[in-house]
Amino acid sequence: MKKLGILSLVVCVTLLFSACQKGNKLNQGNIERDTEKVVEAKTESSQTTVSTSSEIRQEAQTTIAETSEVAAIESNRKWENAYAWSLEQIGSDQTEGHATHYAFYDIDNGSMELITGHAGSDGQMFLASIYYLKSGVSTYLAESYVRSAGGGRAAAIIFTDGIVSQYFWHSGSGNGEAYLYRLRADNSGHDILDQQSFEQIQFPDYQTGRDEVDIQRFDWHTF
Repeated sequence: MKKLGILSLVVCVTLLFSACQKGNKLNQGNIERDTEKVVEAKTESSQTTVSTSSEIRQEAQTTIAETSEVAAIESNRKWENAYAWSLEQIGSDQTEGHATHYAFYDIDNGSMELITGHAGSDGQMFLASIYYLKSGVSTYLAESYVRSAGGGRAAAIIFTDGIVSQYFWHSGSGNGEAYLYRLRADNSGHDILDQQSFEQIQFPDYQTGRDEVDIQRFDWHTF
């Protein structure tokens, strides 16, 4: 009878141990499933955060680009109004070699200058004329041209240090005059820094130590 009791106890303990193992397995399975759900949720949350951050950056970049574009349009409108008379006169000119494009560029004194030009067959821009605001009035400064009749030639160059060179000569003799200009900081006019006569296209060396402004990078508009 005593042996039977011990046997029953062993059986009960065995069954209980088996049940615990099954319970542990069930609990372990539940824990693993719960852990997977948590990881998936965190992954989805992380992906959502990255996606949201990317969208925010893209929206910010778009807003900045749109703001810059609006500012550029407003700036152009301002200077178009300031140079309205010159733009009207130049735009109506149909003589040989007339300007077909215009742009605004601050040469030196904090105020935009009007630069006109025309495009070559390859699309490269060539400078035609430069105007500046003298006490608020559009005023001619320099020009470039090639005359078919009479052989007159002119060339103007804008340098990055705010200096403008101007050359006039006759294609037959090669003789001419050269000037070096600088706009005044108070917009009251311009100063002639140098003036020289030359022969046989022996231009004064105004370019040494200076870099020429790349007009190809201007924001050109058509008349």
